[in-house]
Amino acid sequence: MAGTKKIHRATVLIVDHGVDVELLTGILHNLDGWQIMVKATDSSIDAKKIVEDFQPTIAFVDYVLGRDSSGNVVLGVIKVVDKSMPVVMMASQFDARVEAKVKAAGADALVAKSDLGEEKVRGLLKKLVLASDSYTGELPKLPTREEIEVGESSQPAPPPQPRHTPPPTRSEMRTLSDTVTSIDTGVRKLGEGQAVLTERMTSLTGRMAAVDTELKEQNERQHEDIRQGTATKGRVKTAEDDIVELDKKIEEGKKGRWKVALAMIGVMVAALSAGGSSIWWAAKTEGSVELNDAADDRFRKQQALTDENQNKAIKGVSESLGRVSKSLDGLKRTIIDSNGHAEEYNALCEGLSRRERESERRRLELRGKRIPTSCLR
Repeated sequence: MAGTKKIHRATVLIVDHGVDVELLTGILHNLDGWQIMVKATDSSIDAKKIVEDFQPTIAFVDYVLGRDSSGNVVLGVIKVVDKSMPVVMMASQFDARVEAKVKAAGADALVAKSDLGEEKVRGLLKKLVLASDSYTGELPKLPTREEIEVGESSQPAPPPQPRHTPPPTRSEMRTLSDTVTSIDTGVRKLGEGQAVLTERMTSLTGRMAAVDTELKEQNERQHEDIRQGTATKGRVKTAEDDIVELDKKIEEGKKGRWKVALAMIGVMVAALSAGGSSIWWAAKTEGSVELNDAADDRFRKQQALTDENQNKAIKGVSESLGRVSKSLDGLKRTIIDSNGHAEEYNALCEGLSRRERESERRRLELRGKRIPTSCLR
């Protein structure tokens, strides 16, 4: 009959997350000669509850948890609840400073995750669990089918004795309370930070909406300015056409006044010609009349008539010259007024307000000038 082999039973607490938990769980379940129940979490609060409820045989704790606590916090919680429980601290790598800090906190072993394999885990269990005086989880191995057939039997394993855990001291309870309070404070601050961040995001969203509205309004104002500029350009083009048309009319008016002046000059010349003919006729008559007694009376009458006609002709010429001079003066003033009017027209009422255009129009009316088209809008 073959010798009886023992089966070791244990409850292992894993405080880690992700793939690392799955890898370590697989190694523990595949260990020959071990019957292991695994409890896993990544929270210090849950770890404390598992230690209280299940009293694990050993704990494997990640040094960097990254959730609501660190490996040192979990280590402190475990040691407060069960000071005798061995704790293995795991990390990607350890330096001398971290190693000293972890050992000072009460870790029983340090191991790099890259070294965690079946042999390494078996060695840690043998060293930290089987060598412990408090370990009571060893059971006899059940016989195989072949051993039963040849008549071997095995003794049933006695029930596991409950492990007595001394109650925590007042100092340990105070430390645990402070740790939990610190964790709660951290969680509360995290919640407050999230609330502040949410409020800032809401405010930022409101500001972005206001900026978007302002940009839309500015875009609409720019389009309106473009439309008004196009309309103003059209009005300026119309005003320029009116100016060109008015310049043509002024030039035609100038030509017409010159025609009147030439006509008046023609009248003056005709009058002068008529006067000269009269003078010439009087001189000829005077030279051809013979001095005799019979003709004296007739000569005197003719001379008086000639003088009268000459005086009338001279007076008529003078009057014609006066009218021509007056017409030329009027034509000069008209030309001067026309030129001044054209200059004022070109830059007079463009760009003025309605009230300013009306004021300028009244001023031109008082001066007796024509009103530019730009002042009539």
